[in-house]
Amino acid sequence: MVDRRSWLRGGALSIAALWASLTALPATAQGINLPDGAEAAARLPPSDVMAKAPPLLGAGRGDEATFWFYAGQLRYRSYLAAHRDLDRTGHPALFAALIETIGRPVNEYAFGDVTTPARTISMVLEWDRLYPDPSLAGPEHEKTRDGLEGLRKQIMAQADSIRRERQQRGLPNR
Repeated sequence: MVDRRSWLRGGALSIAALWASLTALPATAQGINLPDGAEAAARLPPSDVMAKAPPLLGAGRGDEATFWFYAGQLRYRSYLAAHRDLDRTGHPALFAALIETIGRPVNEYAFGDVTTPARTISMVLEWDRLYPDPSLAGPEHEKTRDGLEGLRKQIMAQADSIRRERQQRGLPNR
């Protein structure tokens, strides 16, 4: 005959083991479809994260390019917000150049389907939560995350006008 206490202990251990295994599942298994290399990329400098976008865009992997562009942008904006005293010809200038050279074609692709940047921003925020950069912790980073969430909401609120504007400019809507 089974001792009731040992069965309960065994059941509690099984539940605890199940819970631990569920919370340890990779991001894709938790319903978040992060690109390959998401954990490793979290340790890269923001400019390197953004630089992942152009070859992906060129290879027809626009959604993945959009993810890396916005992930790098989040980290770079947080870094710049936390280091306002930087020489303007260094990191701030590099960030501006990356936004112009990488951001323009990525956003042209992404906004072809207004749900793409909104969905991607949600994924980027989750990536940042799952794989935080400890050097970016603090109020500046939270403010930057809040700003990105605000952009996501604004995109969805203005989806129809974004589509109309793209059509007027001769850009495709998907």
